[in-house]
Amino acid sequence: MAVLRVGFVLAIAGCYAPEAPECVLACTADSDCIGGQACTTDHLCAASGVTACGAQAVTDGAVSGGDAGSGTTQIDVHLNVNGQGIVTSNHGDTCEATGGPPVNCTFKATAGQPLTLTAVASMGNAFKQWTGECGGQANPCHLTPTATVTTGAKFN
Repeated sequence: MAVLRVGFVLAIAGCYAPEAPECVLACTADSDCIGGQACTTDHLCAASGVTACGAQAVTDGAVSGGDAGSGTTQIDVHLNVNGQGIVTSNHGDTCEATGGPPVNCTFKATAGQPLTLTAVASMGNAFKQWTGECGGQANPCHLTPTATVTTGAKFN
């Protein structure tokens, strides 16, 4: 007698990995989110107690908002550079202040993807500190933004 083995395919409602960042995965109920996350009023999964995210969502690989056809959600990283120095991102963006009024720049980042900002002081100056979202970090600053963020670098 021959034994026939039949495989089973399990369909999963969403592609939600445990390491999923907050405010990136779309939901309609808490049960759509991974453990420890809940569905916010703007229908994005976030830590319990977060009521709204303000980010655009990615559901099962499809993008709501963001760059059409790219499979990514682009968000803004607002940067204020004060003093004399340059801040660069690992994506090739640059924001330079020459000692006059603070300079404001906006970089684009991909929601949920690591972003590294590096501060480089101009000759005769020194990097002093990060402010905002990077506040308290050493240089370089490491972020994984899921919604618009604001940060800054001070040089003296």
